[in-house]
Amino acid sequence: MMLGMEQKCLQQCGKYVGRDDYSEIFIPRYIAQKHFKKEWHEVKKTLFPGYLFIDTEKIEPVIEGLKKFRQYTKVLRDGEVVSPIAVQE
Repeated sequence: MMLGMEQKCLQQCGKYVGRDDYSEIFIPRYIAQKHFKKEWHEVKKTLFPGYLFIDTEKIEPVIEGLKKFRQYTKVLRDGEVVSPIAVQE
């Protein structure tokens, strides 16, 4: 997806991907310190800009839902195999 469109894509997941097809959809974020106006401020930033993470055991219905999005979306794959993230990662 395009950078900065993560939140909009997250909302569309709720519309096009069935709630029974996933456990969780999230955008990993972190808190950074930014200095402006002569002070340090905590700022939330996206850990992986342009990426949305979906915890699912049933990837096919999720892929079908993603095809209905207005934004460009892509499921990470290694050839024909979807690239899952292991619990340890």
